Amino acid sequence: MNSDLYLPQDIAQAVEEHCRFWEAIREMEQCFAQEDLNGLIAASEDTINSARTLEKMRERKARQDELFELSKSLYKQGVLCAVVGRYEVEKKA
Repeated sequence: MNSDLYLPQDIAQAVEEHCRFWEAIREMEQCFAQEDLNGLIAASEDTINSARTLEKMRERKARQDELFELSKSLYKQGVLCAVVGRYEVEKKA
């Protein structure tokens, strides 16, 4: 897995999704060998869900990289700007 494709805060989740993806692939192989079509379909959906989650994380990284490049470009043109991060606060019950 190339960790450069994900934001630092997403790397742990990306690793989990990669593991889920490969587990689902193995499950698909087993279900196919046993002719368990319902299990095969469920495992296929799991692979698609993992791939979509990874794709969303990659898109977030690409958007952030684009924002930083825009910020650098503006700075070179003499426009002062800052990139501000948004942090969610955990609710404590």
